[in-house]
Amino acid sequence: MRGISRTERILGVAALGAMALLAIVLAVTAPARPTEPACLPDRHAIPSGVGVNVQLQGLPAQAIAQQLDGVKAAGFTWIRQRMSWADTEPTPGQLAWDAWDAIVDGAASRGLQVILVLEDAPAWAKAPKDVPFAGAPPRDPDTFARFAEHVAARFRGKVAAYQVWDEPNLGAHWGSDGVNPAAYAALLGAGYRGIRRGDADAVVLAAGLAPTTERSPANLNDLDFLRGLYAAGAGPFFDALAYKPYGFWSDPDTAADPNVTNFARAELIYDILCENGDGHKGIWAVEFGWNALPDDWAGKPSPWGTDRAKRQDARSVLAVRRARAQWPWMGPMIWAAFRPQAPADDPVWGFALVSPDGQARAFARELGALSALHYTGPGHYEASPSAATWMGDWRFSPLGADIGKTGDAVEIPFTGTRIDLHLRPGDYWAVLYATVDGAPANRLPKTADGKAYIVLYDPANQPATVTVASHLDNGHHILRLEAEGGWGQWALAGWSVLREEHGHLPVWLLAIPAAVLAFVLFGSALWWARVVYRWVERARWLHGKVFALGIAIGVALFLWRGPAWLPLVGLALLIVCSIVRRDIALGAIAASLPFYQVYGAVLGRHASLTLALLATAVIAAICDGYLVWVVEGSLGRRVYGLRYTWKRAQDRFAGWWRNLDAMDFAVVALVVVSGLSIPGSQRTDVSVREWVQVVLAAAVFYALIHAQKGSRPAWILVDWLTAGATAVSLVAIVQFITGSGVITAEGVLRVRGFYGSPNNLALFLGRTLPIALCLAAFGRRRQIAYGLAAVPQLAALFLTFSRGALLLGIPAALIFIGIVRRGKTLWAMLGSAAAIVASLIPLAGTQRVASLLQTGQGTTFLRLNLWRAAWNMIREHPWRGVGLDNFLYAYRSRFILPVAWEERNLSHPHNFILDWWTRLGIPGLAILAWLLGVFFATIVRLYRSRTDRTLRAVTLGLAASMIDALAHGLVDNMFFLTDLALVFALTLGVVGLLRRERGE
Repeated sequence: MRGISRTERILGVAALGAMALLAIVLAVTAPARPTEPACLPDRHAIPSGVGVNVQLQGLPAQAIAQQLDGVKAAGFTWIRQRMSWADTEPTPGQLAWDAWDAIVDGAASRGLQVILVLEDAPAWAKAPKDVPFAGAPPRDPDTFARFAEHVAARFRGKVAAYQVWDEPNLGAHWGSDGVNPAAYAALLGAGYRGIRRGDADAVVLAAGLAPTTERSPANLNDLDFLRGLYAAGAGPFFDALAYKPYGFWSDPDTAADPNVTNFARAELIYDILCENGDGHKGIWAVEFGWNALPDDWAGKPSPWGTDRAKRQDARSVLAVRRARAQWPWMGPMIWAAFRPQAPADDPVWGFALVSPDGQARAFARELGALSALHYTGPGHYEASPSAATWMGDWRFSPLGADIGKTGDAVEIPFTGTRIDLHLRPGDYWAVLYATVDGAPANRLPKTADGKAYIVLYDPANQPATVTVASHLDNGHHILRLEAEGGWGQWALAGWSVLREEHGHLPVWLLAIPAAVLAFVLFGSALWWARVVYRWVERARWLHGKVFALGIAIGVALFLWRGPAWLPLVGLALLIVCSIVRRDIALGAIAASLPFYQVYGAVLGRHASLTLALLATAVIAAICDGYLVWVVEGSLGRRVYGLRYTWKRAQDRFAGWWRNLDAMDFAVVALVVVSGLSIPGSQRTDVSVREWVQVVLAAAVFYALIHAQKGSRPAWILVDWLTAGATAVSLVAIVQFITGSGVITAEGVLRVRGFYGSPNNLALFLGRTLPIALCLAAFGRRRQIAYGLAAVPQLAALFLTFSRGALLLGIPAALIFIGIVRRGKTLWAMLGSAAAIVASLIPLAGTQRVASLLQTGQGTTFLRLNLWRAAWNMIREHPWRGVGLDNFLYAYRSRFILPVAWEERNLSHPHNFILDWWTRLGIPGLAILAWLLGVFFATIVRLYRSRTDRTLRAVTLGLAASMIDALAHGLVDNMFFLTDLALVFALTLGVVGLLRRERGE
């Protein structure tokens, strides 16, 4: 092939430069687009106002009335009061109401909304070891549920919200076992159900998290604790999150930082709500403020920091204004203290709005006046009396606002650059005239005299969204609407405020010239690429243990809670090790699967260990491919030879296409079909998250495995997967022995490892245990190692007390192994399966086992009704389903059966057939059948053609693992969790490696 002429090189460089220039021009001149927070609540669902914490318990009636009058006079609209369970119910069933009646009734009579904090279990409800701990939870969460139900029923309609416990992320407010998000999740769930039974309209607040950066059994970082709550399945059991965004030593506009406690830390908390699909719930600031102790203070030092009152007051006012201007998710903001019942040397007096001698601070009225502030920034608003200033005879209903007569007007405050109206035009004649800041709205047609107007006549009677004004200054504006006709039509449903910005195209288009320039620079620097390539090739001769150690160090640095640059160093080390030994990097991913809910911090964001390892493997694969491409010359000497490059790309694609098999096409089909389902989902945000973190992650893992050659990578994957399962099993056993981290439910102690739920641990171990058993029993090599690994796995799996694993998954896998092996093995496997089932007989008296036979109530009853509801969902959405991770939203709002109201917040139907069908419709179910059909057909061919005992054993183990997945999946999840999806991909990938190694 001829060389590249100088002219061609010059033309190539000119073309690339023109591409880069064009991309930059397009980016800079891109039209503005509306933006809004990625996770945005409906403002009508989140109350507003400013309140104050009071301590009225134990005060005489006159003192209670005096303080409530002071709160009202200052302009506050909320109070928050702690309610001691121990004081209210000192003996079981005997509740003392008089003191609480006086407080609640007094607040209600003054129009104050009440938040009650339910905390402090009585001694009779605690475990004996927890009696000395004042903040310890009850031994049985159901006792708390009963108490919460009594309270909610007593004060139905008078108490707006109940907070379940306070500061459970601090050891002082928990029991002797140390902070435990999963245990608090169980208490929260019980409290939620009890409150709902007592008052279905009350708001249930979770946690009251205290800001802290500690990570110890005594005190747990609030961010990690909240993630632990979600991992434990607590999401459905609260309506809003209670948080305490104290200012400490920072100004209210100081940026949020995971390693700093300040007011803006609430943004990081809200990010976690959004990550878990709960952004609509919002956050209530149940304690906030800046402490101001006098200059001559001689009492205890303030843990919140302190400064002069004038500065702290200004900070506090600015904090409320910032929240109302920038945080649509912020609910009521409750000042730290009104008049505390505390010793004179307690630094809490630095928050007090009333001094110990009863003198009210002037700042109290300044703070109370902020109750009138409402968020007016980007978001969606219903037409309600409190959302705007209405003039005339407007009427209001759930439909919105109805014009009373011609001349009625409304002034809508908003902060942003654009506002849209949500209208109900119809077969009637009416006009709305619109001005923004006194000028005609710039996106509407105008009359001859210059008035901007909207015509509401539309015989089609279709709701409409009309952009009234856009490209305004990003500040505060007033939209004024004046009506002409239209009464009785409920024409105004609401409005949306948006903030437009240049930014959509630059992100993408500026990446193009950057990529082009990198392409040219790296392609021209051939010497650099060749040097790196030579070093990589030499390094591949080093022993694998060197890179295993390197990966271990990289993981440690990634998880290390130290300087922000350490995780980046860890990721860089992981990439380097993965470039040289991809097989070991893939093994590390396999080992990390039971730890996928362990997080590291990267650039202020938390990232899953497993997904971080997967990302580094992908980056390494790209870098490795680039080096090979350069050294082969197609990007070096001929970087500007477009014909040659195109021809080589065609050849590579053709070779890649020829190597695809039926299993590969099925995986691609799964990615495509699940991706196409996203636009039709009710909640596209959660669908995208599941598509990326589950489906796409599994497909990428499968592709990386598929790119390996020979049987060595297959064995590395199996070995490391078993090692990871054994490690998490040992952790679970230690949990059981020490009693730390276990979950007490239905009469048994259940281990969970690093998972939020014991069932998730059982699902994972059900995939790995059959592999270990087969290699231990039937292999020729590694028998002892796999036998030793199987013992803790079996023990940990039993200690999860997962009924799906012990009654279905493992017995089915054992019986399958016996059927394949036949002879004595069949009888041995049948006996083993029977023994596992029989091991539950001693637990027959517990609710865990007894509830299986109760079809009129309990778990079995609820599961049957869940399946009926899922079938109804399928009948309505047979072809497309409801979308990835959207079962929860369709189920709880439409398809749940009335008799199953106790479990309204279920995220999947607990049956793999129903799960795939409701998520992806009939195409998804067909792809699953395709994948399983190809898998088992390949397994049969491999098993029959193998003579090596160990290879036959691992083949049988992989098949038995899939049988466990299907059997256990009849009553639980099978694929749509990150660890299960990647184990599924690993199983398919290893079978593919073994098949190709054989030459099929």
